[in-house]
Amino acid sequence: MDCKNNIDRIKLVAESEEFYYQKIVDVLKEFEEYQIREVEINRLIDGIDFNHFQFDEYRQKYNEHDKLILLIGQIIAMIDLNGFNKNEWNLYEDKRTVARAGVRQNSWTKNLLIYKQTKQLDNLPDSVANALSFIKNPQNNLTQLSENHRKMTAIHLLGIPYNKENYFDSLKSYFKDELDNYNLKNKQNFGLLLSLLVYCQEIKEKWEKIDTLNYWLVGSKWDEIDKTEEFIQNGIWVNGFDDKYLKRVKSIKVGDKIAIKSSYVKSKNLPFDNDDKHVSIMKIKAIGEVVENFNDGRTISVDWDSTFEPKEIYVFSYRNTISKIDKSKWLNPIQWIFYGKEQDDFLNIMTTRS
Repeated sequence: MDCKNNIDRIKLVAESEEFYYQKIVDVLKEFEEYQIREVEINRLIDGIDFNHFQFDEYRQKYNEHDKLILLIGQIIAMIDLNGFNKNEWNLYEDKRTVARAGVRQNSWTKNLLIYKQTKQLDNLPDSVANALSFIKNPQNNLTQLSENHRKMTAIHLLGIPYNKENYFDSLKSYFKDELDNYNLKNKQNFGLLLSLLVYCQEIKEKWEKIDTLNYWLVGSKWDEIDKTEEFIQNGIWVNGFDDKYLKRVKSIKVGDKIAIKSSYVKSKNLPFDNDDKHVSIMKIKAIGEVVENFNDGRTISVDWDSTFEPKEIYVFSYRNTISKIDKSKWLNPIQWIFYGKEQDDFLNIMTTRS
């Protein structure tokens, strides 16, 4: 792996005798040690206007805590590629940043104050929590801040369901041979090196294929006759209509993932507390990969997974005969349906809501 797009930075990181982001560590420590009463932190949080937020105005309004707010600005400017006032507040000559976090300045400010107040990361948005986790423990964390990117990497590069607890170790195992090629002078740079490998162009193209790969949910009943077994035995799926969904079926591409499903509701015998209310259920009967589209709007050839055991998916449901899962919203259901991840995490949310 030559990693042309990142090779210069990889060499710089590997040969660095200090932690590559040490200045952020120092500023974060100063931020954590700044003395302020909890009531004042609450006042600063309440003063953040999410409709109209100007950092300079905010800093001027609460000038009695100008030092604290400046530290917040410096942290953001050195973590986030899109951070405000990087030319002044980013303390590095080369203006290096950790990542593009996709977090607005007002949200950064609020969540850094919440972190200072609680000293906990668990209640912060994922990108903020992942960024701070990396700065506080860079040897065992990543600059890959996006949970969606992590899920996509787990699915399409590592070939496993995403598990937040063991994701880092799974990446280490995957890149073991490549990592052995680098003699890190400072072990604190290990997580950064691993992150740079994940974003090597040739590697990124593998896990980003979710942008070109589509996931389809299809029905199998024709006039109340379930054709699932027939489809599996013949290695096909057929649209039961002569005059509906033809264009949609023609849009299915070779390599796309497909699942046969049925939808219904249940109120009893559910694996979580639903207070006897009706819950949408989607039974997944079979999954497979499209190997040919005959372009007649009806028939596709499918390599059905012979090892798949039918399963129920709770709450998340598509009822149409053929539907394409919206990948921008539903990465978790894609993992539940196609990649063997258990839905326990979602069920816990439902239990809390009930």
